[in-house]
Parts: sequence; structure tokens; C-alpha cells
Amino acid sequence: MKSSVAIIGLLIGTLAWGAEKTPEGAGLAAKYPGDVGIGKDPAVIFADDFEGGDLTRWDDKGGTIAISEERPHGGTKCVAAPMAWGRNPPPGELNFYSYFMDMEMDPKMNKYWGNGFYPPGPGKGKAANEKARVVPKLGQWQCWEFMVEANTPGKADGRQAMWLDGKLVGEFTGIRWRADGDLRINCFWLQHFGYDESDPTRGTHKERQTVWFDDVVVARAYVGVRVEK
Repeated sequence: MKSSVAIIGLLIGTLAWGAEKTPEGAGLAAKYPGDVGIGKDPAVIFADDFEGGDLTRWDDKGGTIAISEERPHGGTKCVAAPMAWGRNPPPGELNFYSYFMDMEMDPKMNKYWGNGFYPPGPGKGKAANEKARVVPKLGQWQCWEFMVEANTPGKADGRQAMWLDGKLVGEFTGIRWRADGDLRINCFWLQHFGYDESDPTRGTHKERQTVWFDDVVVARAYVGVRVEK
């Protein structure tokens, strides 16, 4: 038996989101049906629909992500990676795993790892909270969006947010990402992290699981759900 999750990755990174209300619904993508020409928009930093059939536009091609023609969202190609999950039903729980200046130490290991942020915010929340957790559906394409806003050096006014199919499901504020204004958002890494047999403390599912990514957009403005032609 094969279970699967298909995910459309529309992700945004911004240095100056502003004080206006966090948007939802239609965004930048509404101006470009089928995402045609979206990569040329002044607010867009990077866009890839993988129709070129390779990963040459990506600096680091390591890991398990590979071009696939099995289940594209638009066109004929996408990328796919194997996956596994932990405490929640597959495909797992939507959350941030973030490193920041005031993150808490792992009490079991006395080391600093990233801290989890779980919807709806503004605080970090808790994992596997059945009343608040966001577990995407299996076997269908969805629009996942993530935003990070750098803080003003000396202030804890940074934030991050996440959307699922154009709906704001989590927004987290009061984050101190940096102390130096020269430290800026300078990297986007497309990957899927899951538990596997390398971690003996986690149970692993024996069925094949796959996550697909397609129509990736990185921008300085809210992108929103792709509009079909």
C-alpha cells in the first residue's frame, strides 16, 4: 500500500513585512495565472516550476530530493522526496523548527537545538495538540507558504507565519533572530525532514511515503495561492 502527500511549496522570505495586517487569500500569484511570468515580478527573488527537468538552478543538490514525473502539480515535472513522520498521523504536523537567539535548551540533552512553533501562535504552542494542530490532507496538492521577518537589532520584533491554501494558520511574534543589522536572510533550503530508521527512539512506518514539491516561489511579498489559467 502506498500513502502519499502532495504539497505545493510557495514560500516567502521578507526583510520588511511592515505593520499592516498579515494578508490571506489572493496575493502576488493572482496577477500571474498558471504562474506564467511570476519569476519576473520585481518582488520575486527565485521561482522554479522544475519543467527544465533538472536542479541546476539550485546551489546545493544534495539530499533525497529528485526530479519526478509521477505526480506534477502543473506541467509535467515536479520534485519528490521520501518521508516519514512521528507523533501525528501522516503526513505529520505543520510547524516551524526555528533557531533564534532566545531559544530554549533541550532539557534532556543540555544542548541547544531549534525550537518548535505550533499553530496558531503568537506563542510557540505544543506539539500534537489535537485541538490546534494542523495536519494536511494526504494525496492532494496544497499550497504551503511560510514567511520570516527579521527583527530590528536590539528588539524582539521579528516574526514568522504560515499559510495553508491561502488561510493564515499560524503567526508567531516577538522573536529575536539577530543582534547585528548586517545579518540578513540569505538562503532558502528546500527539504523535507522526517524520522527514519537512523533514530531508534522513533517508530517508523513501513509503508512508502512521498512528499512532492512544485511551483516554488520565494519573494519579498505575500505570494498567495496559485491561480489556474
